[in-house]
Amino acid sequence: MKRIHFTQHAIQRMKERGITSSEVISTIDASLQTTYNRNVCIAKGLRTNGHVLIVVFSTLGRIKVITVIDTSKVKKYLDL
Repeated sequence: MKRIHFTQHAIQRMKERGITSSEVISTIDASLQTTYNRNVCIAKGLRTNGHVLIVVFSTLGRIKVITVIDTSKVKKYLDL
């Protein structure tokens, strides 16, 4: 498993939104939808509260989580 680095911005957003590092790692590992665009990836998954967890990360050399978003707008962000 690759080592994952969290930026200060991502750590702050996780604290504000009550998101654990385990949730972020699970979303990256088993994403429902992942978009790859050059060096930035967006992984989307469902949280236990029914919200969508969106993880924006870079894969240059190592995985670096840039930001984390929690939203209740499931239909807007997931094609289920």
